Amino acid sequence: MLFRAFYSVVSLLGSSLAFFLVALYFFFVSLKISVELIFVFIISSIIIFVLRIFFRGERKHVKSFERKLLKKGLSKSKAAAFLARIEARSFASSHVARISGFGTVLFFNGFATEFLMLVFVFALLVGLARVKLRRHNALDVFTGFIVGVVSGYFAVGLYEAFFL
Repeated sequence: MLFRAFYSVVSLLGSSLAFFLVALYFFFVSLKISVELIFVFIISSIIIFVLRIFFRGERKHVKSFERKLLKKGLSKSKAAAFLARIEARSFASSHVARISGFGTVLFFNGFATEFLMLVFVFALLVGLARVKLRRHNALDVFTGFIVGVVSGYFAVGLYEAFFL
């Protein structure tokens, strides 16, 4: 029980809210990094959305009521049912993608190696937490890490292409 609570708190480090709070912090410190983080969020979300369309592995612990709703198609609209099915899929951890994308952006902005190592240790911890909470498996976490690094790389490139 105590470990589950610990893993739940660690998992929150990769949440959208935590990511946007970090982006907001960097808005006041470095507008460039803040914009690049927003790009990371957008790019990684698009990549993970597309991956989830094609890879149908569902989370094991989706509530049974939600699962029945999805199977019977009792949602308000077809679009809402489609989005609910996509969200229920597990392939590629968006939590890990956001943190590894954050680390990649910091890498390209010349942050100290020790700080980068800490960010990637957090990504590893979040990935472990997601596996322990049975939201993802190791392949989902690894793929999320790769998606984050690729998103960070493209986010830095987009910033340089549009704002420099």
